[in-house]
Amino acid sequence: MEEITLNVFQRGSNKKVTTVDNLDVFGLDLKEFAHEIQIAIQCSCTVSQSSSNKMQVVIQGNQIAFVADLLTGKYRIPKKYIKGLEKAPKGKRK
Repeated sequence: MEEITLNVFQRGSNKKVTTVDNLDVFGLDLKEFAHEIQIAIQCSCTVSQSSSNKMQVVIQGNQIAFVADLLTGKYRIPKKYIKGLEKAPKGKRK
């Protein structure tokens, strides 16, 4: 079974985007998932085709931590099936 892959890419000057691949393997509706993220964190989120001709969700900003929480919490997907969790931003020190 393929893993859900989370990646962060830098676009433009200092803009980052998060991509989520292989959601369809787990039977998730990509448009519904993208809409749920848009509402929850108030950012731009689209469904587009990746370079490997698969559909992926593209989210504005580094949103790996939120997506991981959503997948493991609401959708109950075990962390062993999610690749890229280590790319989540660390908490800021005071």
